[in-house]
Amino acid sequence: IDELALSGYEEIDQILMRRLELALEPQQQAFAARRELLGDEDPSTLKSQLGLIGYLKLEGKWSEADSLARRLLTVARRTLGEEHPVTLKAIEGLMQSPMRLLGLQGDSSEKRQLGRELLAVRRRVLGDEHPDTLIAITLLAKALATPKEVLLAVRPGQDPRVRAELDAEAESLFREALAAGRRLLGDEHRNTVHAMMG
Repeated sequence: IDELALSGYEEIDQILMRRLELALEPQQQAFAARRELLGDEDPSTLKSQLGLIGYLKLEGKWSEADSLARRLLTVARRTLGEEHPVTLKAIEGLMQSPMRLLGLQGDSSEKRQLGRELLAVRRRVLGDEHPDTLIAITLLAKALATPKEVLLAVRPGQDPRVRAELDAEAESLFREALAAGRRLLGDEHRNTVHAMMG
């Protein structure tokens, strides 16, 4: 890629980021209006909140998105139930948050718990080979796999056999997601590529 093309890509990137910034404000306004008119627990408000979380993540505002997703999950579980798509998307959103935001500092037990919950519901409701189930498999595998920063740190008192069992389970899940993704979606689909990158 030459220098002219590179500067063109940078300009396109700036334009797209500006469009994203412009899209965030109406999303925030829509969410605020729904809260005011319909209340915090209305399904329409919760869906709007889910959309706002997505925009915040795209903007790199992970902490704000994570906080909003936690509140959404609490309300969605209570009002919509454990199997509602909004509840499951809220869990998925928390699974995608960087571990440092969850305050885990290398302990991914909360992500593992959320991942197991998400996968169990998706398998039961959607089946083993639904694309959303494959996403849940990959997210759980990532929560189970040993993060690089944990591998580099010595953790006193941690039983290495437990870590090895989690890594083995993660590998099995990655393989399951990859095989199903290739079979159902093809090698080029983003979910298959996501599983390959495990």
